[in-house]
Amino acid sequence: MELIYTNTEDKAFKELCKQLDQYLNNTNGEQQNTIYDQYNHTDDLHCVVLVYDNETPIACVGIKVYVPLTDEKNLMNSVEIKRMFVQPNYRGQGLAKTMLEALETKAKTDGFTKMILETGIKMDSAIGLYTSCGYQKLNNYGSYKELSDSVCMSKNL
Repeated sequence: MELIYTNTEDKAFKELCKQLDQYLNNTNGEQQNTIYDQYNHTDDLHCVVLVYDNETPIACVGIKVYVPLTDEKNLMNSVEIKRMFVQPNYRGQGLAKTMLEALETKAKTDGFTKMILETGIKMDSAIGLYTSCGYQKLNNYGSYKELSDSVCMSKNL
């Protein structure tokens, strides 16, 4: 397995995002298209991490600089985790933790002090992953404030 840093123009990242979208559509149904897809743009990501098995891209995640709303002083200097995906046949091997650790190191090196994320209430395995990596639930932030099916989490770096 090889981990690389790249950007949103990477063809492998774009393909993995398509696979993630299909997975989310199957999991969340119509809600994915009508509510959540608008928050899944990748053009503003700060950094992208890919994992390869030989020449095959198998996992991805990115971070973007979060611009807090006026009442979100606690989220100053944060980056938001976006587009986390591991192909199903590679899950359970610690790849998601490895990618998170790489992004946390990158974010800290770049001067950020907090990582934040949003996931769906139905995403038990994602919530379990983030909890096991030291993330804690926080009040829904930004665009997710009014979405009852969203679970928001954070970790201080």
